[in-house]
Amino acid sequence: MKKVKSFLFVLRNSFFLNRSFYKKISHYRFNFSFKYIISLILLLNFIFLSFWIWRISPNKINKISQSFINALKNYPDDLIIFIENNHIFSTYNQPYFSWWDYQNQKKLLFVVDENAEPQKIKIYNSLFLLTSKNLVIKSNNNQLVVLPLTYLSRFFNKKINKENVQYLIINLHQLNNSLVLIFFIIIVFWIFFSFLANFFYLILATFINIILYKLFFKKKLGFKKTLQVGFHAITFSLVLIYLFLIFSPFKLEKNLSNFKYFPVFFLICLLILFSLFLFTANYLIHLHKNDKI
Repeated sequence: MKKVKSFLFVLRNSFFLNRSFYKKISHYRFNFSFKYIISLILLLNFIFLSFWIWRISPNKINKISQSFINALKNYPDDLIIFIENNHIFSTYNQPYFSWWDYQNQKKLLFVVDENAEPQKIKIYNSLFLLTSKNLVIKSNNNQLVVLPLTYLSRFFNKKINKENVQYLIINLHQLNNSLVLIFFIIIVFWIFFSFLANFFYLILATFINIILYKLFFKKKLGFKKTLQVGFHAITFSLVLIYLFLIFSPFKLEKNLSNFKYFPVFFLICLLILFSLFLFTANYLIHLHKNDKI
């Protein structure tokens, strides 16, 4: 309980950039601040991952996958789709419709229509549309992903028939059985990546601050102490970023879907935030009433 109170005390003062607290950081051991930032990142990751596991749980994915498998089981024996020279033609002279149960509703899963244009998927209101030239996928926000048939050729060798679909069903069953393991690997990878990214950008922000203070304020900052200050100074930025990661899909998915440079933009903003708050913290530490830095 004492450690929890101590962590909350450091969190509150780090978050609000308390000047008296930051001026004492130079007297704290490096390990004290290092343990704080490790604990903070682990806490934020726990909240973030708990939210997403609740929203996209293995059980929900398993239900969707099972519904997908049930739809594939109804694939007709006499429907053969041939893939040649990045074009398809089938043994049917009319569109084929495959239905599935999604969220207790009967919906179109995919349509095979050789004469359709990609935009027709919106009329069909299906998840997938296979045309003579493309595989079309409709996302949750009605954005279309149009893929060449070469993507389909990787899974099916020149033709799609009942036998190939049965093989796909077997692979999906194996995937379902490994969902817990896949989730575990994703969680471990995400935590590792979050530590790697945060420390990488914090080190960059540290160097930026050292250079800025030397150029504009003629003040030499030590790398280790500046990095230690950064462990606390990025608290507000980290909380803001994780709140964004948790809630952004509900508000911004539609707007960001057309912004292909968003990942780069996000990382640049991350570096700017880290640098800005570290700069402010150093300013609070080194600014005295009668001193000019």
